[in-house]
Amino acid sequence: TPLPTTNTQLRSIARLLNITVAVSGANTITSTPVTFSLYTPPTISTITPSSLPSSGGDVTVTGTDFLNTTSCRFTSNNDTVTALRVSGSATHVICTTPPHPKAVDQAVQVTHNSQQFHVAPSTVTFTYTACDPGFFAALDTDPCQPCPAGEYTATDAARQCDACPARNYTDTTGSTSCKGCPENTSVRSGKGDAESKCQCDPGFFHPEGRSGVKCTPCDQGGDCPGLDVIATAKQGFWSSPAAPFAYVPCENPSACPGGAPESCAEGYAGRMCAECTVGYFKSGTAQCNKCPNQAPWILIAFALFCVLLALFLIKAVGKRAKPYTGTLGIATSFFQVLAVIGKLGVSWPASVTDAIQIVTAPFTLDLSILASECSVPAMSYEVKWIITLLLPVAFALLFAAILAVFKIVLRIRGRGSRTIVSRVINAFTLLLSLAYLHLVSTALEIFACTRQRDGAVALVADPSLICYEAWWWRLFPVSVVALLIYGLGI
Repeated sequence: TPLPTTNTQLRSIARLLNITVAVSGANTITSTPVTFSLYTPPTISTITPSSLPSSGGDVTVTGTDFLNTTSCRFTSNNDTVTALRVSGSATHVICTTPPHPKAVDQAVQVTHNSQQFHVAPSTVTFTYTACDPGFFAALDTDPCQPCPAGEYTATDAARQCDACPARNYTDTTGSTSCKGCPENTSVRSGKGDAESKCQCDPGFFHPEGRSGVKCTPCDQGGDCPGLDVIATAKQGFWSSPAAPFAYVPCENPSACPGGAPESCAEGYAGRMCAECTVGYFKSGTAQCNKCPNQAPWILIAFALFCVLLALFLIKAVGKRAKPYTGTLGIATSFFQVLAVIGKLGVSWPASVTDAIQIVTAPFTLDLSILASECSVPAMSYEVKWIITLLLPVAFALLFAAILAVFKIVLRIRGRGSRTIVSRVINAFTLLLSLAYLHLVSTALEIFACTRQRDGAVALVADPSLICYEAWWWRLFPVSVVALLIYGLGI
């Protein structure tokens, strides 16, 4: 059968042909019908895209004279990659390239029958590239995958992604770098795949216990483990609800267990846990002790002590006892000075403070040893302070009562009372001179205030009280009068 010669005929021919073979022009053998195709060689003009990652992908080859059987392949240095045809037409064909282990340039070829390959011009090439930064492929045959959140890679051809450093995070996939955590925070556990994973470092905190935000340095006396834990006071420190993160050292560390604002140990209450609850009384060491069962008897014993003291002083100013009066004055002044030293802002050991209080109490008439709060629950610092300053008045009444009794006794005996009157007056004057230092220091006590870490100005003698509030102004005129009477009068 004559073969057609035009291109149109060539592209369309695909028919059964009988092939006859003649030997020496005589005997002929005719084959069974076979399919015999003729086509015009295709041409390649472009390939899009011209490069793909090593994981492969779809490419479009354009040109002319393509058939519905046309497929693609890429070759380089005897390295051949055959692509799978997806679709096409007479002018283009779409092929899916498989993964390729090497990032190299490839020559582009097409074929109709997988036997005859037609090469594109040298200007048309295809390139396998490695994974871009932010992507990785564990194996050459694996597709490039974006780095997950919390990981990154800044280089290409990565086999794996690196976790963000402790103070960094990234909340997106395919990251080539990580973002910095807010100040004083770091990723304490897991991956830094979100800003909320940035939590406070040890020694820092956020007032609301939030993560992913700047953290504040912990104040001295605070317990700040970091993470999203809200700071609390350490043992021996106290804080107020108004300033929960300003920690004030307690006068008695055992009274402040730490923890939430205004936390106090059993028996303690108030600011800096400096007050005692009902059923407890405060000793000179700022320690709250349980009220003894015999508390009322302590007050009775104190009253008897005052009577005996008055009688002793009346006896001491007699002619025979005058040599001992100076010694008594010196001893009293010594113990009163010792009591003042014990109240200075010095961290004395508890044993020393207790000893000072015990040996000086008879010379200062310290009411704190009487456990008066146990018998009179309303016995506050303010009441004790006023009673202390009114002790001379109480002793004046006591001496007057003793004098009245002496006069009655002397009148019954028929003796004169002039001598006893003089001795009672002298005894009372001696008492005032002995009490001078204690009375003046007590009157000045309300002026000893100090500013605490939370900004409050507290009374040194009782840190539970804030100076210059209503109670302070009630005591202010009393203090001035006491200083005028005792400080100048005595």
